[in-house]
Parts: sequence; C-alpha cells; structure tokens
Amino acid sequence: IDWGFRSTPQQNLLPKGRVLDLERGKTLGGSSAINYNLWVHGAPQDFDRWETQYGCTGWSYKDVLPHFQCLERVSPDYSEARGKEGPIAVAKLFPALEEVEDFMKACEENADAQRVADYNAGSLAGVSPVQLCTDGTGGGRQDCFSTLVEPLLRSCPNFHVISETFCRRVLLEGSDGLKATGVELELRSGKILQVQCDKEVILSAGALLSPQLLMLSGIGDAKHLKEHGIPCVLDLPALGRNLSDHPILPVLVEMPDGRKLPSRFQNSCGTHGVYFWQSKIGQSSEERLGKS
Repeated sequence: IDWGFRSTPQQNLLPKGRVLDLERGKTLGGSSAINYNLWVHGAPQDFDRWETQYGCTGWSYKDVLPHFQCLERVSPDYSEARGKEGPIAVAKLFPALEEVEDFMKACEENADAQRVADYNAGSLAGVSPVQLCTDGTGGGRQDCFSTLVEPLLRSCPNFHVISETFCRRVLLEGSDGLKATGVELELRSGKILQVQCDKEVILSAGALLSPQLLMLSGIGDAKHLKEHGIPCVLDLPALGRNLSDHPILPVLVEMPDGRKLPSRFQNSCGTHGVYFWQSKIGQSSEERLGKS
C-alpha cells in the first residue's frame, strides 16, 4: 500500500547525502490511509507567503480557512475559529498521558517552547497534545476515502471509483494545447483506456505524483521531458522542484512494566504530543539550529 518512493541524497541531513523513504499511500484514500493521522491546518504564515511573495491569489490563510472549517467537526470546547459540522471528526487525546505531559513540560523548560492550546486556531509553532482524525474518543481512523468518497458512492448513482488503475497522463487539447479534456488510464489487465470529460479534470495525486502527472502530460522542464521522450507542451522548469517537506524527530516512550495504554489511546497513531518548530525562510542551517 506504499509507492516505495525514495528521496534524492539530502546534503543538509546527517549523515550527509542521506536518502529518505517518502511514504505515499498506494490505496483508496491515498496517504491519508497510512500516515500519522494528525489533523494539522498548517502554518498561517506559509499560506500568506504563497499569496504575497509567490502570487498565488486565493491561497492566503484567511482564504483557505473556510475550507478547513467546512471539512472538520470538532467538539464545542474548541474556539469559534474551528468547524463544528464537517464530515471529518477531530479528537484530542485528553487528558494526556503522564509521559506526554512530562515531554511537553521539558520542551517548555529546555527548548523555550510555548504551550499551545489549539495549534489549528492561529499559531502552529509550540508544544501541544495532538489532534487526530478519529471518530470520537478511541474511535477508528478517518481517511479521505471512507469519510468523503464512500458516502458519495452510496448516494450518487453517477459517481464511480475505478480501483487498481494507473493514470498515465492528462489529455490536453485546444489552440494552446493546454485544455484538459480527459485522462489516459492503464487498467490492471494492461489495457490502455482514454476517458473524455465534458467539464473539468481535477488533478489530486499528492505533492509527488501531481507534478509527475503534469510532466508525463508534457508540462515541465523542456530539457528534462526531452530526456524521457515526452513532447513538451509548456516549458515550466520549476515544476517538480523545490519540495519542502517536514522532518519528524520522534521521541519514543516505553510504558512501565504492567502498565497498559488507556483505551482512548488504543486506536491512535502512536503520536500523543507534538512540538512544532518552524524555521524561517532564507536562514542558514546554523541559524535554524540556533547556532552563531
């Protein structure tokens, strides 16, 4: 259920040149079916920078926040900035385990971390109990397929899911060759099938496969496409480059002999407390690590 991708050698990780596994879900629900199951909006300043510095109109945090609110369903004790009626239930593991509380206090005392009551209500940076996509306390995982797609399969007769099928490229036509008119699929049998659309093609294959699909469709660095025998429709050298991922540094705690994990934690991802630490764009590695 994982595509098995690996990164290029990373020169800023130890040991230098280290190659990382890039887990991507190869199943219904995609990566939401295999990831840590955390519910995190992201840092507001990142969204704002996309709009102000990179010209991505409509991507400021105030613009995307209503979409997060429409998706989530949190308990009434959350702030008014949170959604209360969406399809995705968001639960806190509270009260926190004693070991998790000790971890958060240690972050406050030794790393000058700020305790954040709700990291999805304005400020992400700090230490906090996690918020999970689980259906109530001790409930099961909520992935994108079971939460958003399965209900449509039951209620919409013209909605279909084709599994075990690989999307090879987006079909492009028009005077400039940039009008998406359908997709080319490869079925499990090996048969190639082209599906035409009357209105829109929505490309939603994640941070790695979405740019790959565009490149396979002829959009990307013309030189790179030529190396793979792909005719270039639009030369976009930056497409597929400059991925900014977030490294995770786990702190593992072993439960004392004879002590069992409380039932409310049984279906959690194993992550109970989190310290979000955000570096500034343009900082050197020494500055990011707090060194002079």
